[in-house]
Amino acid sequence: RVDDILQFIADFTVDVEGVGHVCSFSVFDFQKHGNSSYGSPFDSPHNQRSSQGKLEKSFLRSLTYARAKEKHLPK
Repeated sequence: RVDDILQFIADFTVDVEGVGHVCSFSVFDFQKHGNSSYGSPFDSPHNQRSSQGKLEKSFLRSLTYARAKEKHLPK
């Protein structure tokens, strides 16, 4: 189990300038991790995708949250 976790970290860590090392799923790289069954314009290999479209669902949730928050900001 520990070996699987360490392998995941090695396989899915990217460096984001100004931020540091993060999980590659967190940058919404659809070209690398997209699943067209869940609306991504890209269809990545199965071993690079999130489970059950979680990347696409997370992106939509984040976008929805940001838009809702934007509507409530003072102008």
